Amino acid sequence: MNWTETDEKTYYYQLGCVPPAAGNGRRAFACGEPLRIDLMGFIHQVFVYCCGRYFTAGKPLSEFDTDKYANEVFQQFFTN
Repeated sequence: MNWTETDEKTYYYQLGCVPPAAGNGRRAFACGEPLRIDLMGFIHQVFVYCCGRYFTAGKPLSEFDTDKYANEVFQQFFTN
């Protein structure tokens, strides 16, 4: 899963830098510029808002899924 907690300021700064490549920022978005390209395609920095906290990870743009990301974050940070 490899999600990292970030802060609100970073979340909204990244949302405002370049128009998102995916998502609208209400629950999740992928930054408009890719981090890198690998065998999975374009990898974008994805930001997620979940349970009042903010998280980020590099994810393939082709697999962008807000619900999947929220579930991954919840499993990683909010369950035992």
